[in-house]
Amino acid sequence: MKTNALTVLVIGATGQQGGAVARSLLQKGHRVKALTRHPDSQGAQELKKLGADVVMGDLMERSTVERACQGVSAMFSVGTFIEQGVGAEIRQGKTAVDVAKAVGLQHLLYTSVAGANQQTGISFFDCKNEIEQYIMSQNVPYTIIAPTFFMQNLTNEQMFLPGLREGKLSIAVSAKRTIQCIDVTNIGQFATMVFEQRSDFLSQRIELASDELTPVQMASTLSRICGRKIEYAQMPIDKVRAMNADMATMFEWFERVGHNVNINDLRGEYPEARWHSFEQWAQAQNWKALLGAGERATAGSR
Repeated sequence: MKTNALTVLVIGATGQQGGAVARSLLQKGHRVKALTRHPDSQGAQELKKLGADVVMGDLMERSTVERACQGVSAMFSVGTFIEQGVGAEIRQGKTAVDVAKAVGLQHLLYTSVAGANQQTGISFFDCKNEIEQYIMSQNVPYTIIAPTFFMQNLTNEQMFLPGLREGKLSIAVSAKRTIQCIDVTNIGQFATMVFEQRSDFLSQRIELASDELTPVQMASTLSRICGRKIEYAQMPIDKVRAMNADMATMFEWFERVGHNVNINDLRGEYPEARWHSFEQWAQAQNWKALLGAGERATAGSR
């Protein structure tokens, strides 16, 4: 363990962002307390094998988070609306702030979403903005990071992967609309840098993206890397609305406004994050396993 190692409580440690942060911190020799409601889960056990101290806790039960904060100096906070809705996410986000303030943590790093501060009308963006505003109103040392669209969404079973297996990338934006995106691994690396260089990032809000390309360019890149023909087929917004009105509002905002992160400046100013292009991310995926052993499926693996 490095002599100047930090001890960080990572909320949501078994999720995409929390997991990336926990792994990055551990790789850099820091100590991680991984807060989870399910310490016996596969994700929690994998973090434990990497050296994390897995602790049971739930943001709906403040006392469990306060106990988990014993011996830590910083907290990574992330929330989700998926299980219990945006109201619960707001409550959980504010609880993390209240605990960080009450126990006197030196640093709270909250991950929001790019565009949350633009009054988008997207409920799960707006709820994160409410948490951001609460953080700024409290006397707590904070940094806010706000990532764009995750590259990992394309390999999500509930999102785009089933379509890719059929040779189609379907997103509810026009073919020429540029989408800014980021590899979740880079979020973990950026967060680690923020913790290590705390004084340089206090009271800052930074939006994160590592590449931008159209869905047609995404499909072309995937075709070349996977060895299968992937075509872009714009999903009708009415079809999205029938499934989830908030998601439809988000894609309409992507089409009308979209993210506007200065990626070149990010890459130049923060090379420590080791930013991945979409192609680099795609090259690292095991597409043969993800798509099935179909015709000409090729790829490397992580």
